[in-house]
Amino acid sequence: MNRIGLYLWIPVLLIALRSSFGSDQGPAFEDPVIHRLWQQKVSLEHEEVPLRKFLESGQSVYHFSFFIDRRIDPDLPIRCSMNDVSLLEGVHKIAKDHDLSFHVLGQNLYIGPKDGAGELQLLIAIHRNEIAQNPKILNRLLKKVPFKSDFGSDPKILLEELARKFRFQWIDLNRLPHDCWRELDLYPISSVDLMSLLLVGFHVRFTADPELDHFRLSLWKEEDQGDLSVPDKYLTDSIKAHFSSCQFEGTGSSITVHGPLRDLSALNTDLLGELFQKRSERIAERESDRPKKSAGKGIRELSGSVKNNKLRDLFDYLGKSFDLQFELDPSLKSKGIDLDTLITCEFKKSQRSAVLAIIAKTLNCQYRMEDNRVIFY
Repeated sequence: MNRIGLYLWIPVLLIALRSSFGSDQGPAFEDPVIHRLWQQKVSLEHEEVPLRKFLESGQSVYHFSFFIDRRIDPDLPIRCSMNDVSLLEGVHKIAKDHDLSFHVLGQNLYIGPKDGAGELQLLIAIHRNEIAQNPKILNRLLKKVPFKSDFGSDPKILLEELARKFRFQWIDLNRLPHDCWRELDLYPISSVDLMSLLLVGFHVRFTADPELDHFRLSLWKEEDQGDLSVPDKYLTDSIKAHFSSCQFEGTGSSITVHGPLRDLSALNTDLLGELFQKRSERIAERESDRPKKSAGKGIRELSGSVKNNKLRDLFDYLGKSFDLQFELDPSLKSKGIDLDTLITCEFKKSQRSAVLAIIAKTLNCQYRMEDNRVIFY
C-alpha cells in the first residue's frame, strides 16, 4: 500500500470505458497492469496545493501522466483529506469537491470542467465510430503510441503532425480556434483518442471520408443530433425522465440513445457518476465480507502528548501500535534530523494517517508509504 503525506498527492481515477458505453458493461480496464495501477490504496492529508503541482508530485510515484483541460486553471488550489482509498475513489472525491471531472485513458488522466469528461467520452465514441467505417486507416489510428509536445504548442500543428505520421490529411483544419497547449508527455494512447483529447473543449469534431484518407473538421453544435450506445442496466427511470429530449430505442443489454449532442454529453456525465457509485457499492460489499483484524493487533486512534522524546522511541511505540516500520531518508541529516532528534507534538483521537501527517509537519518534511514502511524525507 502506498501513501504520501502532507505535500502529497492522491491520483484521481477516472472510469475507463471502451468506446464510451458502447461495448463495456461497467468500469473496467483491459490491461490488468493498468487496473492495478489505478486501484492502489493511498491516504493523504493536505490543506492546499496547486492542481498542477499536486498531480506532478504523484505521477512519478504512481507512473501516470495527466492532461489538464485548457479551461481549468493549473494553479487551482486543491484541498483533500482521505484515508485508505483507491486512486479511483480519491480522484472521484477530489473532482467532486472541486467541481471538476476526470477520465482515464490507460495511464493518462484527463482533468477538466464538470461536463468535460462527458464531452470527451462522447467525442471518443463518435470518432471511434468514424474510423471504424474506414478500414484503410482503422488499424493505424488504433495503434497506441506515446505523445510529447512542448509548452505553447498550437493544437493545429499537433494535429498536422499526427496526420503526417499516420498518413492522412485534414480538411478545414482552420475551423479550430487558435490556442496554445501546455506541455504534454503522455503514456501510449491510440491516435484516435489523442485527437479527441486535443479537440475537447473547442466544440469541433471530425468526420472521416470512407473512400479517402481524409478527415474533415466540423463545428459541434450542441443542438446537432447524435446517437450513443448505453448498457440498459445503467439507464434508471429517473435518468430517462431527466433526459426527455432523447429517444431510447432497442431492447436487451444495450440501448441506443438518440438526441442533441448537448444532452448526450450531459447523459454521459451522469452515467459516469452512476457507474462509479454502483462500483463503489460493490467494493464496499466485498470489503464488509472480509474477516476483520483482531482488536489486539493494533489501534485505530491515538490520543496523547509527546514532549521532547527521541524519534527513535516514538517510532518504536507507533510501530507496535500501527504495525509499521519507520525510516528516515538520509537527506534529512542535512536538516539536522536523525533518530535521536527530540520531538514534541500532540495527538487528539488521531487515526494513523493523521498521526503521520502531524509528525511530518512537526519535522517540516514529507512522508511516503511503501507497503507497511513509512519513509520520512
